[in-house]
Amino acid sequence: MPKQLDLMKLREARIGELLSTAQKKSKDFSTPPLIVIGGYALRAQVPFARYSRDCDFAIPKQPDAWAIDKIPKWFPELSTESKEKKERSGYLRLIQALVAGKNRIKVSLDFMEGEVVDRSEERIQIDDSFVSRSITAPIKVAGEEIEIRVPAYEDYLLLKLLSARPSDVRDIAALIWRNGTPDASSLITRAREIVSNPVHIGTNLGMVIKEVSDPRFIDSWRGTFISEAFSEADKKRVIAALKKMRTEFG
Repeated sequence: MPKQLDLMKLREARIGELLSTAQKKSKDFSTPPLIVIGGYALRAQVPFARYSRDCDFAIPKQPDAWAIDKIPKWFPELSTESKEKKERSGYLRLIQALVAGKNRIKVSLDFMEGEVVDRSEERIQIDDSFVSRSITAPIKVAGEEIEIRVPAYEDYLLLKLLSARPSDVRDIAALIWRNGTPDASSLITRAREIVSNPVHIGTNLGMVIKEVSDPRFIDSWRGTFISEAFSEADKKRVIAALKKMRTEFG
């Protein structure tokens, strides 16, 4: 019976193949602009990787037609699990079941067009600046290097703060530990430009601080990234930076 790590490696390899297909079909993530967000984009920001069951993309709203109507044709072996179009945003989830012995695991690609919407219906607009500020960076997936398109640091951090799930909190700690915090006034201005309710970011910062302050957080972080690098002193510096950011958000 395959071990859990083997199953995760199998999923990782498949996502690498799907990323390569997306790169080819979109002409290097440019037509339409496909910007990788979520856990795979983290690899472009910090020297750590965590396994993820899905790969997420942000797409600006297309002027003439929905990109999410076209994208399923790129992946004929994937099934459409969910598709939704609203006035300002669209969402598409494509899935594939992988079989390993008696085990079945699911791989999914999520595409968010126009806006990235979180579970509480708060949203971040994928505006022209989100696209123009994005960068191309190499990441490793299943041992292979691929050039992907990822958000600017400010925009990526706002996405993580908007969601603020436990996995996002660990990512936020890694981001701030390695890259520091953006200029406060610039981050606040950017939040006002693209976040539907910027106050939500300040509220979530309080929740992030609470989770990082938990005595069990270092073990959780190390277990996620399979690294002993994050120390108690690092944790304290991250908390101090988060508290300062929380104060500046008001």
